[in-house]
Amino acid sequence: MNLQGYTLGNPLTSDKDMSQSKYDYAHRVSLLPDELYESAKLNCNGSYENVDVDITNVKCARNLRAIKNNFDPLFTPHVLRPKCVSHQTWCQESMYYLLENWANDIQVRAALHIQEGTISSWIRCNKTLAYEYNVESTFGYHQKLTQDYIRALIYGGDQDMIISFVGTLEWINMLNVSISDDWRPWFVHGQVAGYTTKFSNDKYHVTYATVKGAGHTAPEYKPFECFNMFLKWLAMLPL
Repeated sequence: MNLQGYTLGNPLTSDKDMSQSKYDYAHRVSLLPDELYESAKLNCNGSYENVDVDITNVKCARNLRAIKNNFDPLFTPHVLRPKCVSHQTWCQESMYYLLENWANDIQVRAALHIQEGTISSWIRCNKTLAYEYNVESTFGYHQKLTQDYIRALIYGGDQDMIISFVGTLEWINMLNVSISDDWRPWFVHGQVAGYTTKFSNDKYHVTYATVKGAGHTAPEYKPFECFNMFLKWLAMLPL
C-alpha cells in the first residue's frame, strides 16, 4: 500500500491509556480538586481502573470511591447522553434520534433498496455484530509508520472526555518524534479555533491540533473549524 497520509479524529488508541487519561484531563480542566487527584495519583500509582481492594491498596480504593461518589457522571460517558426512546440506545445528540427514525422509515428503506427481512432495524454504532475485539492497542502501528514518508493530521475536541486530548498527546509523545513547531494557537477568521503543534523526523510529519469547544466527535460540534483545518492540511499549509 502506497500510503501518503492519514487523519485521525478523537482517536481511540488504547482502552487502558484512554481510561487512565480521563483522570488527568478532569484535573487539568478543574473537574477534580488538586488534593483528591494528587492523593489518587500517589496511592494508585497512576492506575485507576479495575482496582481490587486488598491490604496494599486501601488508600487507592478510598480515593477512587471518593471520585466515583462525587464525580461519577464525569467518568460514565452514557450518563452525559440523553436516552433515545427507540431501541434503547444512547445518543449524544437529538439528531441521532432523528437519524435512527429516518433510517428505519419504510419509504427510506425502499429508496435505499434495502431488502425486506435482511435487517430488522438500523442502529447507530451497532455493537451486536459478531466481531472479536483482539487488538488492545494500535500504538505499535503508529510507531511503524514513523519510519515511512507519511503526513498525518491528528486532532480532537478539547471538551472530549471519552478520548481526551491529554491521552492522545501522551501517545504521540511516546512515538519519540521531535517537535518541529511549538505549541501555539491556530485561527479561523481571526478567532482561536484550538491549539496545534507539529512533530517530524524528516520522514514522518504529524500535525496535532485541538479543536476549541468541541467534544466527541469534533466535526459535529465545530464543522466549520474542522473543515478549514482539513483544507489547510491537504494544501500543506500551516494551521
